Amino acid sequence: MSHMESSVDVTSAPVPRRGLFVAALLLLRPHQWSKNVLLVIPFLLSHQPQYLDRWPVLLLAVVAFCLAASGGYIANDLHDLASDRAHPRKRGRPIAAGLISVPLAIVMLVVLLVVAISISLIFLPLLFSDFLAAYIILTLTYTLVLKARLLIDVFMLAILYCLRLLAGGAAIGLTITPWLLAFTVFLFLSLAFVKRYTELALASDNEVQHLRSRNYRIEDMPMIATFGAVSGYLSVLLFAVYLNTDLARAQYAQPRLLWLVGFILLYWITRIWFVAVRRELSDDPVTFALRDRVSWVAGVAAVVVTILAATVDQ
Repeated sequence: MSHMESSVDVTSAPVPRRGLFVAALLLLRPHQWSKNVLLVIPFLLSHQPQYLDRWPVLLLAVVAFCLAASGGYIANDLHDLASDRAHPRKRGRPIAAGLISVPLAIVMLVVLLVVAISISLIFLPLLFSDFLAAYIILTLTYTLVLKARLLIDVFMLAILYCLRLLAGGAAIGLTITPWLLAFTVFLFLSLAFVKRYTELALASDNEVQHLRSRNYRIEDMPMIATFGAVSGYLSVLLFAVYLNTDLARAQYAQPRLLWLVGFILLYWITRIWFVAVRRELSDDPVTFALRDRVSWVAGVAAVVVTILAATVDQ
C-alpha cells in the first residue's frame, strides 16, 4: 500500500443509500450467525417433549446472541481497521473500505448490544442474561487483548462456543451435560486451530513471516496442524466413550447407530484439515462448511442417523 493510499480518509466516503444498507448488512456478518445454532442443540438433544412449547423463548435467545455477535464483529473491525486496510482480503470489509464510517459503526455497535441485552433482560431467564453478558465481555476482551496472545486466543474461541451451549440450555431451563461441553471444547478448538493455520498459510503465500495482529509465525504451522487434528480426534473419542454410558442408553433407543455419526465426524474433521493444508480453505472453517457440498451431506447424514437412533425401537 502506497503512502498516498494509506493517508486517504476513507471513513467518510459517500455511499449511495442502497449501498449503505448492503454495507451495513455485510458489517453484521450474518453468515456467522450460523454459529448460534449451538443454542438450539441442548433443546434438540433433550428428547423431552415438555420443552417443545419453549421454542419462542429459544428463538429470542438466538436473536439476542446474533445481535451480540454482530456487535462483537463491529468492535473487531474497528480495532483492526489499520491492519485490515493492509490485508489482501480484509481490506474489502465495509469499514476498511470506507463503505461505513467509523462514527456510524460505533452507533451500530452500541445499538446492537443494547437491543441484545434488553431482549435478554425482558424475555429470558436471568441465568441466560448472565451467559450473554459473559459472552459480550469475553468477546470484547478477546478483540482488545486476547487474540494477540499465543494459544490463549484459540482456547478463548472454544470457550465462546461453550457459552452458546450453556446459554441455550439456560434459555429453556436445561442443564448441559459435561459430555456435551467436553465434546464441544475439543471440536471447536480444532476449528480454531484450522482458522489460525489458514491465516498463516495465506501469510506464507504472500511471503509474510508472521501475522501482524497474532502472535504466530510461519514456522508454527506444523505444530498448529498437529494440535488441531489431535483436538478434533479427541472430540470424536469423547463421543465414542459417551456412547457406552448409561446416559446414552437412556436417551437413545438405538445408541449403537450413533457410531455412524462418530465415523462421519471423523471423516469431516480429517477432510477439513486436508483441505486446509492444500490451501483450499478460507480463513473461517464455518464459512467454508456452509458453502461446501460435502459438509452439507455429512451434516444431513449425521442428523438422519441421530433421529433414527432416538426413534427406532429395538
